[in-house]
Amino acid sequence: RVHIVVKRVPRLQRPYFEPLTICDYQSRADLIDVNMASAHIPLFLDGRWTALMRGMRCVDGTLSLRSGSASRRVVLPEGARAVRLESALDERMRSRYRRREDFVRLASRDGVAEMMEWGMAHVRQMEGSGALVPLEPYLR
Repeated sequence: RVHIVVKRVPRLQRPYFEPLTICDYQSRADLIDVNMASAHIPLFLDGRWTALMRGMRCVDGTLSLRSGSASRRVVLPEGARAVRLESALDERMRSRYRRREDFVRLASRDGVAEMMEWGMAHVRQMEGSGALVPLEPYLR
């Protein structure tokens, strides 16, 4: 199963970002909606503050109102194996994008291409180190 983390935005009953781990998908469209919500950076992708997912307003799973709180661990169901894909684990990305908000700066096509190239190189490095082994049952 694929577990995707989103954050439900603050509301009166719960005035903090509420992390939600989603792993039950009703359809392909639902899986896409959950993925899009998990990567939603307010105003950046579509000019909207939030993504609507399953009737809830959500944002990227790493966003937070408090500094340092994004580093808290997400608890997965018992026995679930995880693969952590995070740009901060790549040395080049970490040195270029020091602050959390740096990566959302407007970039040139060359900058985006470079970021994608670095991401692919990082995943190849993860594969070489065995970090992607939990995904092997899902290879086709």
